[in-house]
Amino acid sequence: MPPVSGFYEENAEFYVQGTFHLDMEGTRRKFLSYVPEGGRILDLGFGSGRDMLAFRDAGYQVVGIDPCLPFVRRARSLGMEALALRAEDMPFVNEFDGIWASASLLHSEDLPKALGKCHKALREGGVLYCSFKKGSFRGMRDGRFYADMEPSTLEQSLKIAGFFPLSVWTSEDSLRPGLFWTNGMARK
Repeated sequence: MPPVSGFYEENAEFYVQGTFHLDMEGTRRKFLSYVPEGGRILDLGFGSGRDMLAFRDAGYQVVGIDPCLPFVRRARSLGMEALALRAEDMPFVNEFDGIWASASLLHSEDLPKALGKCHKALREGGVLYCSFKKGSFRGMRDGRFYADMEPSTLEQSLKIAGFFPLSVWTSEDSLRPGLFWTNGMARK
């Protein structure tokens, strides 16, 4: 089992309690402005399931993937379609109008492969949202692998994977002042 999954498996309930009520409404609204009404969305690394539920409640068709089995079981108990998969192992081809990867691809040790799989999974014109801790660190931190991103690095990574970057921006964490995120929205 990958080290990231092991961390989340051991801390699943704590993680759900700490992230389920985070306000992502503004970012979700921006993402959904690019997704056709009722479209098909992949929540990549869905964790607590917060965003999957919001998308479903807004009338979208949602599938979630996460390598952490307690997260998958929890999402299924909430009536969500959830699969135990890593981004690098996705089998999807031209299936989604949008991919929501909120603070999940930052754990990928092979980001080019993961972004390539995202590109392949999207329909033509589909959109990817992703977020990373801002910075240039790459390695183990707090029991998990992290690939932090500066805005220019994220923009370049998206282009290399075949995406057209729509916007790349920095935001401050709502619960942890001083922690900044690099966010990207890109179209296939």
